Amino acid sequence: MSFNLSVIKGEMWVYRIPKEIKVLNELSSFLETETSFYSVTKTADEQSIIVCDEDSSLSGLRKIESKLSSIIRDNPESESEALKIEKDWVAFKVDGVLDFGLVGILANLSGVLAEAKIPIFVVSTYDTDYILVKKDRFEEAKSSLINSGCKISL
Repeated sequence: MSFNLSVIKGEMWVYRIPKEIKVLNELSSFLETETSFYSVTKTADEQSIIVCDEDSSLSGLRKIESKLSSIIRDNPESESEALKIEKDWVAFKVDGVLDFGLVGILANLSGVLAEAKIPIFVVSTYDTDYILVKKDRFEEAKSSLINSGCKISL
């Protein structure tokens, strides 16, 4: 199976935030105006936010880190939990709208990367999938995907 992929411009950071913090209340206006990509996931046990910053200075990501650190510090309910950040991610986007009936897309792509021993972090939206790899493994991931028959546009 081959797929068309594109690379999301910019660097991504993944933040793990204490579940008591109302992330969207605190950050929604900033996320809407300053970022090209973000994803928020909340469960009963945790919440995470993935943010992409196209600015090479990473000023948006640093602003979010600072704001979240301040919110957590000022919130007595989150004293036991600190902000955790996984930095230096790059994302491949599966191009096109993916029908819910399609089978094996992520299995195929993640299998190629697993064979190359490249860890991934996956985010899905209603229309498509995003596969994040650490920036220092990007070229290796790109080569592995191309060698498997994928076409990648930068």
